[in-house]
Amino acid sequence: MGKPLLNDARGLAKKLTRIRRQIHMYPEEAYQEKRTSRLVAETLKGAGLAVTTGVAKTGVVGLLKGERRGPTVAMRADMDALPIHEQNDVPYRSRVDGVMHACGHDGNTTSVLGAALLLAKRRHDLAGNVKFFFQPSEESPPGGALPMIERGVLEKPKVDAVIGVHVDPTIPAGKIGVRDGPMMAAADDFDFAILGEAAHGAKPHLGVDAIAVAAQAIQAIQMIPSRRINPTHPVVVTLGTIKGGYRRNVIADRVEVEGTARTLNAKDRTSIEKMIGSTLAHVTKASGVSDPHLRRQDHRGRAARDARCPREIEGRRDRRAVDGRRGLLLFR
Repeated sequence: MGKPLLNDARGLAKKLTRIRRQIHMYPEEAYQEKRTSRLVAETLKGAGLAVTTGVAKTGVVGLLKGERRGPTVAMRADMDALPIHEQNDVPYRSRVDGVMHACGHDGNTTSVLGAALLLAKRRHDLAGNVKFFFQPSEESPPGGALPMIERGVLEKPKVDAVIGVHVDPTIPAGKIGVRDGPMMAAADDFDFAILGEAAHGAKPHLGVDAIAVAAQAIQAIQMIPSRRINPTHPVVVTLGTIKGGYRRNVIADRVEVEGTARTLNAKDRTSIEKMIGSTLAHVTKASGVSDPHLRRQDHRGRAARDARCPREIEGRRDRRAVDGRRGLLLFR
């Protein structure tokens, strides 16, 4: 099937390029993927697949039944875009102001559609079924994966394995990346607010400088992965936004900070949460600040390649990629 399949894939290149650029020109944020899901559904139906729409609001599921009995494998792609203004000067740049497919979900969706079109022509050779999941809201926690699962996408027929697809710009085009064990880290978002007391900049002793306290808290939190976690365990804590202050000569009474913690070890994930909480509590107490109002939200759990993934993939892979989800292959 190798060469004929590759030839057919090359024959689809222009069509898939048009689809990818169409999706790219009209990006949609989480749970707003109406135009995208409509295009996905029409493409799948045109290939003769059974299609279910409106799964977890805007998700789409396609089912391709093989001619013979066998396992059911699923392929998954995400469809949502990011609230980013595109500055690329290309004919297919985003036509939606302030929204862009900056994470490559247009490519992910197109890749899985391409797989569906190729396999639909070979349904007579399939021993089993293939499901195609097009997930909404990957970018906005807690995401659309769990709602789709709760809607029963892994059942009827029961799914035996899932291939999650995502582009990776570090992997050359035409290559597939796969890796044993953990691939994508668990991501937990958190934010906190430092509530001080305003005062004139010339009289800081009459207030509580929220900016100064926030700076101490940020420095202390950054010490957690470098000094309190086993150095052989990959951990990243990023504090991405800090907002506070009114004027250069006014002691700020409020600072808001947003961050994310990435871990590959389940124990580290729990420890990080506790350490951030205790660090904030001690820093704020020492500075005379009340409760820092820490809030935490799980984004997504750790992802690992299933050890049962067929070993023939091992013999054909060109390189490894430290990225992925459970049972994931990366395509670009």
